[in-house]
Amino acid sequence: YAHWRSVYFTTRAIQGRVNDVCLLLAVGAQRGGSGYSEDASRLLQRCTRLIRVSHTFFWAATPTCSNGVGDGGVEDGDASEDLPAELRN
Repeated sequence: YAHWRSVYFTTRAIQGRVNDVCLLLAVGAQRGGSGYSEDASRLLQRCTRLIRVSHTFFWAATPTCSNGVGDGGVEDGDASEDLPAELRN
């Protein structure tokens, strides 16, 4: 449960920061006619792609000890070998 809670709060924090960046971009983008100007629209699309890629790379680079079945490798005493030997204290 501790691992799940940690991941949950981390993802909510990241989601909040991504939302902040997108909001700042949208508020500051130049508008023209019925929406964003052509330059602003291109900038927003590029930033959206980069934010999504960086978010994906962040989670791809996050080390885990989970085999996808257990509790994510958090040593909580419910198994004799929660962590691999090289990660134990």
